[in-house]
Amino acid sequence: MDVTGRDPADQPRGILYELIGESCIPGIQTDNFEAIFEEQIVVPSQSSNQNITAMINSNVFFYEEKMFSFGTLVPSKSPEGICEKFKIINPNKIPCSVKFDVRKRNPASNENFAFECPTKTVKIHPHEHTYVKVFFKPTIMAQYAGIFEAIVENGEQNPKTHKLVFDLRGEGALPTIKLDKPSSKDWFNESTPLLKFPKVRVGKTAVLPIVLKNDG
Repeated sequence: MDVTGRDPADQPRGILYELIGESCIPGIQTDNFEAIFEEQIVVPSQSSNQNITAMINSNVFFYEEKMFSFGTLVPSKSPEGICEKFKIINPNKIPCSVKFDVRKRNPASNENFAFECPTKTVKIHPHEHTYVKVFFKPTIMAQYAGIFEAIVENGEQNPKTHKLVFDLRGEGALPTIKLDKPSSKDWFNESTPLLKFPKVRVGKTAVLPIVLKNDG
């Protein structure tokens, strides 16, 4: 840099200034699942602890399988479906635009699909976050599967910052009950429960318990 009219003996080559800059590529957090699923439960694997997975039916993210489960839902009881919110985090110094999509695993398949993401794109400011809603709306009794994607626009192809992808699972079911007692079955038709009353004197009564259990 040179200034008109200054002493030419002072800094004869001009005044030097140091320039500093930093480049930054937009991205989102894709591997901190405890933060992304802060409102849900994060389990290492479906097979890591059978006691835990047996007790938990919904709102679970399985780390190893990269899969989120909405659990089982009775369509008639929840016609609007259920909604889960996932936290999308921008850890960088620049804003980023993120596109969202939920889709079938195989676009050409005829498998049932019941997932919906109303938000298609959002801008996240530096070091801030937003929540994206995903709905599960089953209409029939069936197993449902899909894929959730959050893709950073103009981001580099780095799996740790460019794209958040995981599977979606859910099940539509009908209310059911299970007969625990009596456990005996009819000799001719094994699907028919059998009540075995003991011998009873005339004028007397006998009572056998029937135990029904919610199997939903």
